[in-house]
Amino acid sequence: MANAATRTFFIETFGCQMNRADSEVILGQLSGLGFVRTGDAAAADLVVYNTCSVRDGAEAKVRGRLDACRYRKRPGQKLVVMGCMAQRLGRDILDRWPHVDLVAGSDQFASLPTLLQRLDQEGRLAETG
Repeated sequence: MANAATRTFFIETFGCQMNRADSEVILGQLSGLGFVRTGDAAAADLVVYNTCSVRDGAEAKVRGRLDACRYRKRPGQKLVVMGCMAQRLGRDILDRWPHVDLVAGSDQFASLPTLLQRLDQEGRLAETG
């Protein structure tokens, strides 16, 4: 049984095989930070959407998830949008979905631990450059 201090994360991957590989990197990073994976987005302390913008269908699914999260996000829960849709839209995601905490582009996967630390210190941010 997990103790009360255990932080949980949920990750959902949209799109290509590369995104699945990137999600494995994210899983390893978050596990290394002491997070435990959960299959329940509503109960997770950290929700990560690893996005694709090659097909509009994948982006439409992400937009739907973000719209739904607007009403379901718990206080203290962090919402992260990563990947090529995040790279393409950048700060516009923060403007359209004010409940999103972090937007990280395709080249920011390796920086996730640092970005999460900055998020705790600085508040909402977009890193896509």
